[in-house]
Amino acid sequence: SHPVHQPETRTAGANMYCLDSDNQTPVHLAAQNNHQEVLKTFLKEEGTLYKNRLNILHMAATVDDSELAQLLLKNGASVDATDEKKQTPLFHAVSGGHEATVKVLLEAGASIDSTVKLNLCELGKLEAAQAVIEKEARLDIRTPNLNTALHLAVQRGDVSITKLLIRKGMNVNITGTGDQTPIHMAAFHNKPEMIDVLIEAGANINAVTKESVTPLHIASQRGNLDVAKCLLRHKANVNTKDKLSKTPLHLAVEGGFNVKNIPVLIQYLINRSL
Repeated sequence: SHPVHQPETRTAGANMYCLDSDNQTPVHLAAQNNHQEVLKTFLKEEGTLYKNRLNILHMAATVDDSELAQLLLKNGASVDATDEKKQTPLFHAVSGGHEATVKVLLEAGASIDSTVKLNLCELGKLEAAQAVIEKEARLDIRTPNLNTALHLAVQRGDVSITKLLIRKGMNVNITGTGDQTPIHMAAFHNKPEMIDVLIEAGANINAVTKESVTPLHIASQRGNLDVAKCLLRHKANVNTKDKLSKTPLHLAVEGGFNVKNIPVLIQYLINRSL
């Protein structure tokens, strides 16, 4: 008996990732029509053909095709397979902010590395962040410049993720680059709504960096009027000096940022220092 003829994908060079006029690949079509045997063939073929290429699961993660991801995983795709940059499907799903696919990958047991968690907090994807943080307890991971997930969420002005991280036990006064705490980040990035959240959670309003700079120094220097008002409302020390013996008033006068705010800001600082 003659063996069933198999399409010579390898020698003929047929491309599993080729798009048709509806932007569908043969893999998509196999998944949509529930051709599980065909999918298995593609996955097996991929193992030998596309060692150094973005694999099918990475592709599904990149375009947020959670149904395709689910089918691929069910048919033996490796959840933690890495591409040529050593990145996993979860990394691609998180980077795109694709919450549905993130959940599918996590349910399939995807490993969570620090980049994934930090990306989620920076991108502000609450549901995906919740899923990751619930699954993985370590919160003390840092970016190369020493900032934490909390610093990134505050920098973005993301109240929900900030509250989630604090609720999960993150230290609200944790230090990052140059000993900056999250409240310093809120002052620098002009996020007045974050000041209230952080102070309510126990943030030190007069926390100092390595240069003895407080959040009020930063807000004053940058002309971030709403943040400065918020800090002053919470009784920030208006006469504190940094390592160069400068007060927030000195920095407001010489700042040069948000010039239109400076006269009002200076008036506020003078009134509070009297």
